[in-house]
Amino acid sequence: MGNPSNRRRFLQGALAGAAGLGALRSGLLPRVALAAESLTVTPLGDKHFMVSGAGGNVLVAEGADSLLLVDAGSREAAHSLLSLIKDKTGGKPVKTVFNTHWHLDQTGGNAAMHEAGATIVAHENTRLWMTTDFTTRWDGQHYDRRPKSEHPDKTFFWNSETLDHDGKPVEYGYLMQGHTDGDIYVRFPEANIIAVGNLVYDRRYPVIDYSTGGWIGGLMRVNHTILDMADEQTKIVAGTGGVMSRADVEAQVAMLEKVYAQVQETYRSGLGLKEFREADPLAEFRGTWSGDEALFTEMAFSGSWGHVRELGKII
Repeated sequence: MGNPSNRRRFLQGALAGAAGLGALRSGLLPRVALAAESLTVTPLGDKHFMVSGAGGNVLVAEGADSLLLVDAGSREAAHSLLSLIKDKTGGKPVKTVFNTHWHLDQTGGNAAMHEAGATIVAHENTRLWMTTDFTTRWDGQHYDRRPKSEHPDKTFFWNSETLDHDGKPVEYGYLMQGHTDGDIYVRFPEANIIAVGNLVYDRRYPVIDYSTGGWIGGLMRVNHTILDMADEQTKIVAGTGGVMSRADVEAQVAMLEKVYAQVQETYRSGLGLKEFREADPLAEFRGTWSGDEALFTEMAFSGSWGHVRELGKII
C-alpha cells in the first residue's frame, strides 16, 4: 500500500480544485461554510446547469415550478449552494435530489436539502453505508454513522427507473461495483445529459473505493455502460472537473483496460503488488494523466482480491 505522504498528496493534489473525495472528510479540512462566491456555474442548456466548488459537482435541472438536483454537495457548501440555486432560478424549490453514491462530497448536503423540502433518492447500498460505522482501508479514514437527516428517503436495488420532471422523463439506474457498490447514473434523454458521479475522471487516475465495494473490473464495465448510453454530443457530468464527453470516457476505458489486463496477469502468476507495480502498467499514460500512481495502483490491485474468480483462470 502507498505510504501516508503519497495518500495525502493524492487526496489534496490530484483532486484539488475539483473538490475530490477526501478533501471534505472529517479532520482533513476545517468545517467552515463556503461562500456562494466560491461556486461556479456551467450552463448545460436552457434548463440545466452544473455547479462546481460545492464539494462534488451538482447538476441542476430546472422545471416550471421546481428543481431536480443530482448530488447535494458537501455540508460546508450546502447553504451557499441552495442560495445560489435560488437566485439563479427565481426561488424555485428543490423537489428531488439524487445521490450518485455515499461519499460526503456528494451527500454531505443532504440534511440541508431535506430542510428545503426535497426528497432524496439513492441506491440502497448508499443508505446502508450511511447507517453504519466503518473505516476505509485504502486511506485509513473512519466514518461514524450519519444522522437520519442525511439519509435518502427512497432507495432502489437493481432496476432502472424513470420519474417525470416537468413533463420530461428522467432515467436513473444502478451501475453496480465501480467507484463504490452504490453508484448510479441519472440520465436526461431529451437534454442528452448523463450525471455519473465519480465513475469518470478527466485524465486523472480514478478513486476506486474498494473498502465500500468498488473495484477496477467493475469500474471498467460501468464505463462501457456509460459509453452505450452516450453519443458524441452527450454532456457527461462527473463528480469533479468540467463537463465531459464520450471521448473522455473512451480515454478512461483505454487506461482501465490496460491496467486491468496487468492485474489479471499478476494474479494469474501468483505475484503481488510489488511485481504489479514493477510491470509499470501506467507507463504509456505517464505525463498525460495526473494523480498519485502509487495509490491508484494499490487500489486497482488490492481491490481485486475479492474478485479473483472474475479475473479468470485463477481458481
